[in-house]
Amino acid sequence: GMVFVHYFTETWSGGTRSIWTNRSLVLKMRVPREIFPVATMVVAAYHTGPQILILAVACALLGWHFSMIGLAAGALGLAILVLFSMALALFFAALNVFFKDFENIVHTMTQFLHFLVPMMYAYSYIARLGDHHRWAYELYFANPLAETVMLMQRLFWAPTLEPHEYANEFPPDLWERGFIMLAVCIVLVVLAQKFFARLEGKFPERL
Repeated sequence: GMVFVHYFTETWSGGTRSIWTNRSLVLKMRVPREIFPVATMVVAAYHTGPQILILAVACALLGWHFSMIGLAAGALGLAILVLFSMALALFFAALNVFFKDFENIVHTMTQFLHFLVPMMYAYSYIARLGDHHRWAYELYFANPLAETVMLMQRLFWAPTLEPHEYANEFPPDLWERGFIMLAVCIVLVVLAQKFFARLEGKFPERL
């Protein structure tokens, strides 16, 4: 969870600052301005790569074994993570040009992310919450990052255990929720790009 939350926060935070930080290039060069938030995503991936390598080695030492289901879960989780990160980076990059305080707002919001995904506590804790407060359970899983973390746990963590050891540590509808969230994130990216394109014409006068 820490590895992929780090990727998300770096992309979101860096993307939010990207246009303002590179304002001299934005004003002088005629390039697609989406390239600046996208570049932060690439930089975040470069920084996260060594962490994933260490994670993979640790899992291999703990008995990780090949699983097509695990690989599929990882691919789905990665797709959700990249799309959601990119959508927020584009949206907040544009907003930050007009309202500089959004940079600080994003920084504050990222401090809470560690508590909004099942990384310092098990899914079973959230499952018990759902038994008594179904609305809170559904609200929790409306967060694409929560889906991402559990799908990545299914890739890296679950294959180091026996099936009965993690049987109750994933929601029974993990795949359904994952594909729904993927569709939602695709829509978010399209809307964020349209929002960015609509505002970018005003960037020079604001910068």
